[in-house]
Amino acid sequence: MIGAEHQSSWGWLTAADFFFGGTGASLFLVSLILKIYGFYGNLLESGFLIGLVFVIIGLACLTKHIWTRRGKFLGVLSRPNTSWISRGSIFNIAFLVFGILYIAPQWLGWIPWTQDSTLGVGIGAAAGITAFLIVLYPGMLLQSLNSIPFWNSPIMPLIFISYGLTGAIGILSITLPVLTASFTAVPKSLMLWQMILLGWTTALLAMQLIAASSSRRESKESVTELTRGRLFGVFVVGTLVVGLIIPLIVSAFSYATDDFVLPAISGVLVLIGSMLNRYTFLSAGIYVELRPLVQ
Repeated sequence: MIGAEHQSSWGWLTAADFFFGGTGASLFLVSLILKIYGFYGNLLESGFLIGLVFVIIGLACLTKHIWTRRGKFLGVLSRPNTSWISRGSIFNIAFLVFGILYIAPQWLGWIPWTQDSTLGVGIGAAAGITAFLIVLYPGMLLQSLNSIPFWNSPIMPLIFISYGLTGAIGILSITLPVLTASFTAVPKSLMLWQMILLGWTTALLAMQLIAASSSRRESKESVTELTRGRLFGVFVVGTLVVGLIIPLIVSAFSYATDDFVLPAISGVLVLIGSMLNRYTFLSAGIYVELRPLVQ
């Protein structure tokens, strides 16, 4: 006999790990790219620092979650060939090492290299690569779980990447006006990219729901949970309306008016929606459990 069961192992702690890790790593990566192209100068140092802090918080949430399952705690790093959780943990640790080494010259004058030196560029490249892997790994982890059809989709990694980038721009939209003493407007280029990413994220969510609706029964039940069931309010109102549609409208107004407050509002709403998306997608996971036939 086959029965459909809701997964209960991954809740808010896992959602927080995915949110803080993905957003922080994306922020570091976006700041690194902007620095390469010469935008915003030393203001991006705050992006590097906030990104590292976010990843540390995410890693702490992951550690807390794994520690509640003590039998698996010590072995979490021992299976990188088969476990995306092991890979994700290694990616986090490697990123923190390279990320801290990269920003160290800005805070410690005695460090014998600079960010622009050959060694510094190499460290920055390693930090950027591992940051991207952190952004990618939650989606790859969920996609790899065949037992939960709703997660087992090639769209999942794209959703996590897109949410990570929108969150990164959201944080920059909040911090850049604060760091510029004159409270100048957030550059239009950031708002343009935010509008593009918000539209793309919305399209990816729609594709995921449509694909899942035409998939296995358990996947259809997950969609029902999100759109008409117990997760309706958090997903439709929180993730879609508050986290995507309203920020898209606000970003468009900001782009047209050069206002510096609107991007910050958009950034806060994007971060709220991003966190809620992680939670609702995890909570909607339904797996098929095989049970013996009753004689």
